[in-house]
Amino acid sequence: MKKITVFILFFLTNYTFAATLYVNPDAAGNNSGSSWANGFTTLQNAINAANAGDILFVKAGTYTPSQQMISGDNRSRSFYINKNIKIYGGFNGSETTLAERNITANITLLTGDFNGNDTDTNGNGINDFGLTENAYFVVVAYNLDNTALIDGFRITGGNANGTVSFTLGSYSVNTANGGGINNIASNLVVRNTKFNNNSASFGGGITNKGACFPKIENCEFTYNFASYGNSIHANDASLITINNCTFTSNRGSGVLSSLNNTVQKATNCTFSYNSGASGGVLYNNNNCNAVFLNCKMNNNTVSSSGGAIYNTNFGIVTMYNTLIYKNFAVYGGAVYNVSNSYVNSINCTYFGNNASTQGGAFYCSVSPDNMFMKTYNTIIYGNTSPSNPNWYKEFYTTSNIHIKNSIIQGSGGSSAWNTFFGTNDGNNLDVNPLFINTTQDAEDFRLNVSSPGIDASYNQLLSLPNTNNSWTAADTDVYGNSRLVGSGVDIGAAENGAVLNIIDNENDTIAFFYLLNDQLVFDNFEMLLNKEYQIFDLNGKQIYQGKMESNSINVSSLTKAIYILKIQDFKAIKFLIN
Repeated sequence: MKKITVFILFFLTNYTFAATLYVNPDAAGNNSGSSWANGFTTLQNAINAANAGDILFVKAGTYTPSQQMISGDNRSRSFYINKNIKIYGGFNGSETTLAERNITANITLLTGDFNGNDTDTNGNGINDFGLTENAYFVVVAYNLDNTALIDGFRITGGNANGTVSFTLGSYSVNTANGGGINNIASNLVVRNTKFNNNSASFGGGITNKGACFPKIENCEFTYNFASYGNSIHANDASLITINNCTFTSNRGSGVLSSLNNTVQKATNCTFSYNSGASGGVLYNNNNCNAVFLNCKMNNNTVSSSGGAIYNTNFGIVTMYNTLIYKNFAVYGGAVYNVSNSYVNSINCTYFGNNASTQGGAFYCSVSPDNMFMKTYNTIIYGNTSPSNPNWYKEFYTTSNIHIKNSIIQGSGGSSAWNTFFGTNDGNNLDVNPLFINTTQDAEDFRLNVSSPGIDASYNQLLSLPNTNNSWTAADTDVYGNSRLVGSGVDIGAAENGAVLNIIDNENDTIAFFYLLNDQLVFDNFEMLLNKEYQIFDLNGKQIYQGKMESNSINVSSLTKAIYILKIQDFKAIKFLIN
């Protein structure tokens, strides 16, 4: 009998488990980073000691950069990250897990203000004194993949106004760019971080050089400045993904700026009260694309062109479920398309934008031969300018502009179409869309239940970001409500979405009502005075809404059916129109 011996080979590999290192400027221990008591007292020492995959917990406090990028130039000091590590701020120095931190209470500041003297002398939120010694950039990130993370910090005081460069690998890094973060050939993730009072020529908050693929999530950008890209600038065929961020009171052409075959994608972001020369939200130049989904662009002001979007040199911008309202420019209060560029709008709303010369909403000049510009399910209404308040174009191919199921003021609608607006692909209207509220700072761009735009969208062949060709109930509108409610999708960026809430406060008091001559008439009206009411169909879709200001409700437009009446503080009740 033969004996069979089985050999099992074990292959040993060099594997280092990720360590958690602690940074505590108040630590008096051995400076090993093994605990809060033995924490590194400087952040850069912790970064230098970390191995790829390690995690850094950083105690609340103020940290200034110390890694000198240019010999003899103190302003070139930065927090230099060249390994794939995760750096978390927001700790009080007692936590043992990430879940215990509180980034709101435990402010962890990375600042380029070495002297601690940056001052806002005008009281407008902008630091305008004490900047001369500040670091060119607070953070330099180089050659990182998407496992590298900065999370839970405030980054401020970067002043990239230098005139010299240095070399990282094959890249020349300019000290005039990237006041907050200078991201070089990196796919860095930045999350839960506030960028404030950083400045540069390109990229006040963040600049991206080389082919970068970063993700910016849950961040805030305020009072940053750059000639281009006051918050985020990208170049060199980069792809920038931005989610759930707010951009407020930043200055310079484009909150976002893109050059040279770059793509920027923003989802659930708000761009408000920014200012500059061109492009209050986006400056898009030279074969660049941008995609906006569920975004708000409002009250941005520029001194030249494109209150929200400046799009030039073969740029394509596509916007879904996006509100563009009350922006201002000289040309193109909302959008400025020139030099073979165009903007697609799918379920968007343009309202109250103003141009002091031409094109309150759109200014378009010189279209590409292969353009297929889509304006589907979109509202362009209430925009103003001395000439062509909603739409201006020149040298722009009308047959390549496709408008469908939209409300376009001044277009005549499909029944009397004005070809100046483009090609009528059907079901277009020239009517008041009946927004719920357009009052400053109280805007609600959902449609009133009597609006002709309710359930009137075209919901096929839309090539949506959800990879589908139509909106589903799982998709959301600009306010976070379901995009598909009732029998269809509303025109514009917002879904009315009013449905009956089955959880109501009960009231034991009885108010009788009856139907008389197309009126619901109420007894005991005194108890109903000024209460809100809603009428729903049996599918739960709101038909009417209003306030009880008299003892009756006009229901003459209701067809024969059973309906549900709900009055504030009272139980819902069914009634029949026969």
